[in-house]
Amino acid sequence: MKVLPLVIIGTVVGIVISVLLIVTETLPVAASAQAKSVDDLYSFFLAFSGIIFGIVVLVMLVAVYRFRANPGDHRDGANVHGITWLEIVWTAIPFVIVLAVAFLSWNVLNSDNVSGAAEKNGETIRITGYQFGWKFSYQGHGVKDNPDLVVPIDTPIHFDLITMDVMHSFWVPAWRMQMSATPAQVNTVSITPTKLGEYDIVCAFLCGSGHTQMNSAVEGGLVKKVRVVSRADFDTWLAEQKAAK
Repeated sequence: MKVLPLVIIGTVVGIVISVLLIVTETLPVAASAQAKSVDDLYSFFLAFSGIIFGIVVLVMLVAVYRFRANPGDHRDGANVHGITWLEIVWTAIPFVIVLAVAFLSWNVLNSDNVSGAAEKNGETIRITGYQFGWKFSYQGHGVKDNPDLVVPIDTPIHFDLITMDVMHSFWVPAWRMQMSATPAQVNTVSITPTKLGEYDIVCAFLCGSGHTQMNSAVEGGLVKKVRVVSRADFDTWLAEQKAAK
């Protein structure tokens, strides 16, 4: 069987695999303005990966069947030297794919950056990680080291992240936002929540024996879910925190 028909058949098989993977909807609910572009990029990569998988696996299976040894044939295979043009092609294609992935990912992350808008018209929250939890300080509101993360809907939120000990990674899957918290270094990330409700907070780095306690989905964990509320409820909550001091 010639290579071109194999590639065509493999592409068709890969497209079917890609469609099945995409319609399965394995991602969590999208609850931020940035989530759609991240999900679109994920779907594109998933589709592209499915096509490559279909082509590679089909060609491999046909090659294994076509060039298998006959029963009882214990001779060594032919000593085939490299094919220069083929080696160039299978080196160049992955190189181009990796560059494309890097460029598209950078473009999405860069276009989703709302730090300036958040610092001007939104809220700034400092997140401090420690073994094993998070503290939240609401800049300009006089609320510091609070164990709860409460944010207003449809408002750009700028986060400054730092840690008191080992590295942590602050992750809200529903926002498609993840950022490292590094000792002695402030890392920043911004997000705009678009859905009311409660969403899981996860530490994405293995940070010690109590790592699982930093996952709000774990029963009995130390971290609560992030709450997205209306602007009026957010202002009321801030007033309650100040009054409780």
